[in-house]
Amino acid sequence: MPVVLSRLGFRDTQRATADLAVLGDCSDDLVTQIASVADPDTCLASLARIAEADGGCERLVGLLESDDELRLRLLIVLGTSEALGDFLARHP
Repeated sequence: MPVVLSRLGFRDTQRATADLAVLGDCSDDLVTQIASVADPDTCLASLARIAEADGGCERLVGLLESDDELRLRLLIVLGTSEALGDFLARHP
């Protein structure tokens, strides 16, 4: 998996693997979309923190998998703003 994540553009593949484990059952499409944002490592780390703060990953992943517009907007913002990811993790 680390080789695949590296090819997708993640710089810290060990951290990305751990963050994906936190998120649980993510589709390949979701991982590919995360990889396409400006900073995929920041985006993925923020998603993992938000999911943990919200008390469960299923809800967040379910929302991202079911709502294309929400997914696109959230991933773009989280891939460019670590501060917003911090805010959302504090206030899920």
